[in-house]
Amino acid sequence: MLFCQNRHLARQIRDKATIFLAKELKLTINPKNDVIIRASDGLHWLGHIVTEASAEVDKNTTKRALDRVNTTNMASYKSLKLSKWPKRQLDWQVLDEIKDILT
Repeated sequence: MLFCQNRHLARQIRDKATIFLAKELKLTINPKNDVIIRASDGLHWLGHIVTEASAEVDKNTTKRALDRVNTTNMASYKSLKLSKWPKRQLDWQVLDEIKDILT
């Protein structure tokens, strides 16, 4: 993922990166994933929506986090950049789990 000032510069850098990857690392770029978009449009990448201003966890990943959180993995899920409501929801879910263990 590269961020550039304009499309022309992005194309130049993409061409240089593609040549480097092919020559030095013997790797090729999948044409399906070789796209140039505006950063303000956002890009879905590794469970996040990445824009020029931020990278936030997408809705599907947030839902999976809320479904899977427990006392042993709470710290990992708290480190995700979730919106305010789901982050608070994680706390309540773990507290409910602790309450169930104690009763």
